[in-house]
Amino acid sequence: MRKKIEKISHTIKFSVISKSFPTTVAILVNGDRVFVKDFPAGKKVIEKVVFEKDYEDQKENNIKFIWKPLGGKEDGEKDLRVDQIMIHGQFVNEHNYEYNPDLNEDWWNRLSAEERNKYLQVIHGSPIKNFGWHGEIDYNFVTLIDFRSKQLYNTRNNNIGLLVGQSTNWIYYDRSCINPKKRLYRRMNI
Repeated sequence: MRKKIEKISHTIKFSVISKSFPTTVAILVNGDRVFVKDFPAGKKVIEKVVFEKDYEDQKENNIKFIWKPLGGKEDGEKDLRVDQIMIHGQFVNEHNYEYNPDLNEDWWNRLSAEERNKYLQVIHGSPIKNFGWHGEIDYNFVTLIDFRSKQLYNTRNNNIGLLVGQSTNWIYYDRSCINPKKRLYRRMNI
């Protein structure tokens, strides 16, 4: 049985703008909705979401942004920017995400193969914080109590992300584990 990690603080900062039509943003943590808000057209809005959530030790978790147009109307000039995700005083790497844009099939099918490749490079090929298509953005992380939990997790799980060069976002309950390299370096040089 996994140990429970209670009342972990979260701070998520993002901005959203849609020139002509209103949009809505929802944030889910492990499928539980923690935030939802409609945003007006023509105005850049900066949002800061603060909440607490319970987790389990050695468990993979997910923060999902769901960004959709209101009324089904798509705007060509829009942007969602994820500036910061902080959990228990630790930053989640904002470049380590999975982006699943909702592309208009009629528009996509009218593009040439060269144009599609260009857009795929823009959508998936660069580490960005800005997202120009409605859709879903997933940030994954593993909650751990301490280094022992990480060792147990690594022996029990195959980390597929390592094979493709994707780093894991580790969130430690024990704050002394947050930056192990500096802590080890200090210990060796005392």
